[in-house]
Amino acid sequence: MSLNHGLGGKSIKKTIIIYYSQTGQSKKIAEMLGEKIDADLYEIQTVRTYNSDMWKADEEAKQELKTGKLPELKGQLPDIRIYETILIGGPVWGQTISNPVLSFIRKMDFSGKNVSSFWTFYDHDEKYSDEIKKEAKGANVVEGLKLPRAITNSTTKLENALAEWSRAFL
Repeated sequence: MSLNHGLGGKSIKKTIIIYYSQTGQSKKIAEMLGEKIDADLYEIQTVRTYNSDMWKADEEAKQELKTGKLPELKGQLPDIRIYETILIGGPVWGQTISNPVLSFIRKMDFSGKNVSSFWTFYDHDEKYSDEIKKEAKGANVVEGLKLPRAITNSTTKLENALAEWSRAFL
């Protein structure tokens, strides 16, 4: 589908997958999903690299939240005005959205967009879904996809979960 409504000649595209991946897991999932639904991809990158030790990175993230200083993002942000649907992916940090993803979301205007998310986690994701709904201001938020290790560690289970979830966007 292609529409042009005051976007300087840019056409509306169906879907973009925006993701942050510290370990490569969310990137792999975004690429699998992007191929399945023919979506554009955008990787959120931070200026500063987080510690590779999960617990040290957790402390860094908590400090950022405490001070209110989310990470600075690297590179040009995508023009989401040209997309109908925006899928946001990344890991769970402290039961909720990772700081790089949160930093990205707070820079965007999601008014009138369909937004959903996928998230990877080890054991706790209790706040993630509610936080996406709260932070993606102006969006029509569609239920996201929880991806615990029991799913991400199995290619078959992951492919099945992505196929089922992506039907909402095809």
